[in-house]
Amino acid sequence: MYFHSNWITVQPLSASVSDDLCRGCGTCAGVCPLIEVRENESGKIHAYLEQSACTGCGACSSVCPTGAICIDCQTADAINSTIKSYLCGANV
Repeated sequence: MYFHSNWITVQPLSASVSDDLCRGCGTCAGVCPLIEVRENESGKIHAYLEQSACTGCGACSSVCPTGAICIDCQTADAINSTIKSYLCGANV
């Protein structure tokens, strides 16, 4: 999200964290300054992300060992296809 004068531009994609899958390891917080690990109301430690500040880059989702973070509007197949195209060229 970018702040300029009197308007805000919000990125169309953002990550979301599944509290059920997140174990609070903090790996995602190591690659993204927008993620912090905190304790929720029930005492469970989990990753927290302010979605309105997320740029949807996918770095957090790529390092999450439990698959608790996903990028809205992108399936695992779409992300894998994008990565393959960068690594192998256009012949995917």
